[in-house]
Amino acid sequence: MQQNENAELVYIAAKSKLAKMKANNTFDEYKDWKKCVIPSDKVSEYSGTTYYAMCKKGDFDNYSSGNLSAGDSTAAHVVFDLIADCIYDKTLLDGCISIEYTGDGTILAIFFSDRCEKFTYGSGEVDITDRTSDKLEENMVGYYRAD
Repeated sequence: MQQNENAELVYIAAKSKLAKMKANNTFDEYKDWKKCVIPSDKVSEYSGTTYYAMCKKGDFDNYSSGNLSAGDSTAAHVVFDLIADCIYDKTLLDGCISIEYTGDGTILAIFFSDRCEKFTYGSGEVDITDRTSDKLEENMVGYYRAD
């Protein structure tokens, strides 16, 4: 239940920041938005192109100190650029976070876990393509979907 509440907090923070960016006409200036595309064969519940931003456990410390590795920096930067200013409890930022969204910045879903090292689409430690409540609970993953 706590993981789901954390996922909802991340959703609220990201939605708030996106609304501010859109109001200030800065959304389209952010170049990294559309770099990470979810493979359509991995998540069939969305139609059209869907993007994600994802960070793994411990990335926030590296982001804060400017030490994110090149392979992780784009997706993690998007996550932290979106939510870091809006999250009061910075310990939340040390978890695994995945934000799924459309090209216009509509947030579709958030995953959160402070129990695993990283999320994947299809293989790896915690595969977030299986969104059944049993699988999410088994992996201690919080899930918040915008309806």
